[in-house]
Amino acid sequence: MTDLESNRQTLLYYWRQASRYPFLLWGMILTAPVAMLFNRFLPALITAGILDRLARHDFVAGDVWGSFGRDILLVVGSAALGGIFIWRLNGYFNWKLEGFVVRDINQQVFDHLMRLSAAFHANNFGGSLVSQTSKLTNAYVRIADTTMYQVSLLFWALLFTTLVLWRRAPLFVVLLIVFSLLYIHPGDQKSALLYQKRG
Repeated sequence: MTDLESNRQTLLYYWRQASRYPFLLWGMILTAPVAMLFNRFLPALITAGILDRLARHDFVAGDVWGSFGRDILLVVGSAALGGIFIWRLNGYFNWKLEGFVVRDINQQVFDHLMRLSAAFHANNFGGSLVSQTSKLTNAYVRIADTTMYQVSLLFWALLFTTLVLWRRAPLFVVLLIVFSLLYIHPGDQKSALLYQKRG
């Protein structure tokens, strides 16, 4: 079995374990872009509108609250909703899901080991089996966190940026996408092998 096939099977195994809890899994997946939208993008867009009105002198001098009160409340409310409530809801889904999946994996490994013969246990150190089980569960946590809080957020940030700026600065959007693709490109096979050897 090649490394690629082995990695694919491991990821499918993790996905099947997480899919046993669809409410937590999809709650975690769907709240991430909503939290990012309310916490990072909507406040910036509203602030940009305020700055645009200031540049056009579209306000009542000396009446900050009357001119920008609604916008200020929207900025604060959006940031609070996304940064406090929705992000914490996302964290709750993630922590509960990881706890359940790690528990299930440990239980499955334990059940499998109990079905093996006495000869197997006589020829394998118990500490080594525990260490391998810990690596399996810790790998799930690292993969889930990296996928959720790095890969997923990068994708949504790129998508929201594209939607916001496409009509205003299409050249910038094209360059951003091109440089993003170049940045995440894995490189040639020799570089990947060299990186694996160093790791």
